[in-house]
Amino acid sequence: MKKALSFLLAAVVAVSAGALPVPSGAGFASITAEAADAAKCGDFYYTLDAEGCAAVTRCDQWRGELVIPAELDGHKVTAIADRAFESSCFTKVTFPDTLETIGAYAFFGCGDLTAVTMPDGVRKIGAYSLGYSAEECEGTSEKIEGFTIVCMDGSAASEYAEKNGFRTKPKYDLLSALVSIPYSSYTYRGRAVKPTVTVRDAYGTLSAGEDYTFTISDNTAAGRARITVTGCGRYEGASLTKYFTVKPLDLGTHYAAVSVPYASYTYTGKAIKPKVTVRFKDGSPIPESEYTVKYSNNTAVGVATATVTGKGGSVKGTYKKTFVIKPEKNSISSLTAGNGCFRLKWKKATAGAVGYQVLYCRDKAALNAAAGECKSSDPVKYVHSYTSLDKADLSECFSRVPRSGEVWYVKVRSFVTKDGSASAVRYGNYSAVKSVTVK
Repeated sequence: MKKALSFLLAAVVAVSAGALPVPSGAGFASITAEAADAAKCGDFYYTLDAEGCAAVTRCDQWRGELVIPAELDGHKVTAIADRAFESSCFTKVTFPDTLETIGAYAFFGCGDLTAVTMPDGVRKIGAYSLGYSAEECEGTSEKIEGFTIVCMDGSAASEYAEKNGFRTKPKYDLLSALVSIPYSSYTYRGRAVKPTVTVRDAYGTLSAGEDYTFTISDNTAAGRARITVTGCGRYEGASLTKYFTVKPLDLGTHYAAVSVPYASYTYTGKAIKPKVTVRFKDGSPIPESEYTVKYSNNTAVGVATATVTGKGGSVKGTYKKTFVIKPEKNSISSLTAGNGCFRLKWKKATAGAVGYQVLYCRDKAALNAAAGECKSSDPVKYVHSYTSLDKADLSECFSRVPRSGEVWYVKVRSFVTKDGSASAVRYGNYSAVKSVTVK
């Protein structure tokens, strides 16, 4: 249907008043789109000249964005034949840098094609090949409103635009631009490193998407990463490369954060191996395949260590993460009343514990909520604390505060200290609360 319409339009144009003839200007090799000896590569049909260069004669694609390749079956594409894409519905056409000739009427009637960027090597452009829409019923042509050619000054494309009254935009050389990123190297972070890319030339800062696009490759693992900047629009036809380094993550620096779920774990009698997580400083997780973890002193009560070692590719160095194995839950052996006092006995703590803490209060709810001494103006809710660092001390008589007839609630726990300081104490779980009525 499309090709039939093309033939009909050609016939109407040939006989109508004001018809547009196909020129055969001096030195212009006229190649028709209906060449009988056309070969096919992908969607494209082509013929070869005496030097083995290809001329595109037509294409199965007829709408959307068209990209004409630089080679077809190994033959360099240097020409587009007369009427090759006539009356198609392309919105964008990308020409190869190898292109030298565009035939007459090559894109005649492509009303949706409002702008093109012309390669610097194009030397000849045939009549009515670009910038004209066709009125199919009347056999006439009209210039596409606002049609623009991005090209070099003094080029064949510039002359074509001037002759036909089309707008031009100057084409700039991307190779004279400078690609910059904030830093020359970045630390591995378990994901792709994507620095901000800026491109500048003598005229100012180029606009991403309008003047260029870019891709970043080899930017996840440690090594040399590559930024490829490709010109588009007025900078089309060239590309630039910028490299940066992805450095290994050193576990011993502030760039790495090593953690385990909890600062302390209750003694179980078995080796405790909490899951170790390594993250980049911004929270990005580092794959477990990049490091090893070994545990030590992780069975008995005390300070255990998880030693994290980088495998040397993208992660290097060593970090030792400590955690505490705290005593198991203690229990009260007996709680008896005396005259104006009560006596408490508790079971011996897990080996490795350094002391005991007893909390007692006249209000059970206040005691259950307390994790240490809680002063209160209400004597009933005042939570008292007793601490012993004598591991052999398994009983205590409390007589200073209790009064005859009062009901007291009591609980006990043992503890260990991480480094000997009070701020590094890790407590085991409290025993069940028991009560006693003072005689």
